[in-house]
Amino acid sequence: MKRPFITLCLLVLLLPIMACDDNLKVNPDGFTELTVDLNGTWKIDQVLQNGLDITDALDFQSFALDLNYDGNRPSSFSLTGKFPFVTSSAAGSWSFDDLTYPTAIIFSDGTSASIINPVLTSGTNVLDLSIVMGCDNNMYQYKLSK
Repeated sequence: MKRPFITLCLLVLLLPIMACDDNLKVNPDGFTELTVDLNGTWKIDQVLQNGLDITDALDFQSFALDLNYDGNRPSSFSLTGKFPFVTSSAAGSWSFDDLTYPTAIIFSDGTSASIINPVLTSGTNVLDLSIVMGCDNNMYQYKLSK
């Protein structure tokens, strides 16, 4: 009767020691913050309206969204083309809702576009925006590239 009890006590005491690994390997690049940089001219690759691809229905070739930075902060934008887009302004200022973890672009007239891609890093040349226009049932998704 004593032997199983002693064996159980030893297992309980030795288990935490055997489970610990003193040689933890941490990826030094795993904690690096990358800068979100959308600077440049963005062109339309695809437009979805309520999930329906309307890219071929209109000539989106003249559409261009120029996003500019002042240093490492968003500053001004200009928009070319007459298509359904979140802002009706042809130019103005823009910003992120959060500089560290942006989920939306906010234009100077108070309108905003949700960023579908949760991670945007330096060198990214694809941008997916989700825009609700008019009523809640009218959603556009813009797939843009540089």
